[in-house]
Amino acid sequence: ILLKKINYPINFIINYYFLKINIYIFFIRSKAIGDNVIVTGLISQFKKNTNSKIYLFTNAVDVFLNNPNISKLVNLLDKPYLYFLFKLLEGQRVIEMNSNTYPYKDIFEKLRITKNKKFNHHLAEVIGGNISQFIDFKNFKNEIYFTKKELDIFQRKFENVIKNKFALIAPFAKETYIPVRNWGHEKFQELVNLLNINWYQANTKNEKKLDNVNILESTTKREFFF
Repeated sequence: ILLKKINYPINFIINYYFLKINIYIFFIRSKAIGDNVIVTGLISQFKKNTNSKIYLFTNAVDVFLNNPNISKLVNLLDKPYLYFLFKLLEGQRVIEMNSNTYPYKDIFEKLRITKNKKFNHHLAEVIGGNISQFIDFKNFKNEIYFTKKELDIFQRKFENVIKNKFALIAPFAKETYIPVRNWGHEKFQELVNLLNINWYQANTKNEKKLDNVNILESTTKREFFF
């Protein structure tokens, strides 16, 4: 708190400077793919409604490649110190995207404790925080952008997958981050056995394979998005 008070003049000047040149700095430390994908939807509407230049600093660059709404994309994995710098500079123009900081300490914990059936906040509203005023959550959609070269390569590689109806299944459990998602391998197998679908398992290294599914191995995040 003392450091933030000492840093306040610098914080004010930098945020005011970004205001004058119409730039927003968004930074997201989470490596969770879901959180980062949600940010694509926030950025899309925010760009449309503010026409600002957006500089994005993230640990999940793959999610935002080729995104026309981003003026500059920087990999935080290469410059982790920038996260702590931006935390000191947080303000109207330097904004963290974080599901744990605004407006609830932990939305999942709140839902678990309250069991509030009427709790209807969009997860993007939680991650977006103060920029939510620019977002129409009834028409919210996430956006992943591919180059023509990517599409040509992926269509050839997955020709046999996409020619028929199929479903992706990811049975690995979020045991540490969100325990409630730890549904268990056996229950995923029951689901596969119950539904007559052309299943493809999004497999990770050393993960137990389900029975009666097709296995997709050595597949990149971009390919999974496709």
